[in-house]
Amino acid sequence: MSTQYPMPLAGESAMQLHQEYVDNIVTTTWYDVRKQMFGDIWQITPLLDLLNTKGKIKQKLPNGRFFEIPITYAKADQNQKWFGRGTTFGVDEKQLWTRLQYQRKNLGDSIVRYWDDEQDQQGDAKILDYVKMLLNNHKMTMESTLASALWTNADSNPLAINTLPDLISTTPTTGTVGGLTRSSSEYLQNNHTAFSGTLSTDLIPTMRNMFNTCSLKKGMGRRTPDIIVTTQALAEEYEDQCEAYGRITLSGNQGGDLGFGDLSFKGIPVTWDPECPDGYMYFLNSDTMEFVYSPNAWMEMTQWKERYNGLERYAQVLTVCNLCFNNFQKNGIISGLA
Repeated sequence: MSTQYPMPLAGESAMQLHQEYVDNIVTTTWYDVRKQMFGDIWQITPLLDLLNTKGKIKQKLPNGRFFEIPITYAKADQNQKWFGRGTTFGVDEKQLWTRLQYQRKNLGDSIVRYWDDEQDQQGDAKILDYVKMLLNNHKMTMESTLASALWTNADSNPLAINTLPDLISTTPTTGTVGGLTRSSSEYLQNNHTAFSGTLSTDLIPTMRNMFNTCSLKKGMGRRTPDIIVTTQALAEEYEDQCEAYGRITLSGNQGGDLGFGDLSFKGIPVTWDPECPDGYMYFLNSDTMEFVYSPNAWMEMTQWKERYNGLERYAQVLTVCNLCFNNFQKNGIISGLA
């Protein structure tokens, strides 16, 4: 049953009550829109859609300024040994894990209502139409921003979320990730192959090699990659080669229903993302990655405010989130696929 809001009463400030009336409608409608958006936003973005199907879109409260992700960077107990009669054992404990600290990233936007526009929308029906148009525009902008932010940070903005090309890098031994220096631990270094062959003959062998290389390392979770993301052009090239060999395989993944491809390689869905940089192909292990967001700040709307020298009403919509990895060795990238 829809919520009913009282119209201004005689003798009261009509303008003030009208503003409060519209404030309540916009806020209530936004949270209805947000429920739909929560599902839509994962489905329209191929990378987020794949993570969502694997349960890797997660609520996580930040610890102060950071999302903390445990990482295991050693795989053996130094006291373990084959023994016989009289053998003694060591008692020193080896440090096996630490935490990666990914800064929480804050995304905000203002929803602005102009007094003059509201005067043109008189009556409940017109007000609702105005509100829906206002909020749907914000919804589409938010979806587009998150879809692009996973791949590109055109302004090199340190306040933006981590991009996949920054985390799974073509220079995996340089820089820092999660507050740790990549050169200090192989667990922080993804696999990288700079393609130097001919697509028609070397694409599939290079993909096979990257799959096997990413599967070498043990650790918690699955051993092999289970997501391949690339460009539309490379996905079509791979499909052409599969058809030529007579071995095209459907993945059965819902990504095919979204129009982003239904191919597979060794049972892994091969998906193209419109935002993926040209010439790149990513081999990802979903057990090593998460898109995390704060349950206390996921598209939450602030109170409505008014400019001290104007008639506009505005509120902000705030989101706290980031893209995180723990074991980089199980992931890889092929670059230079012209």
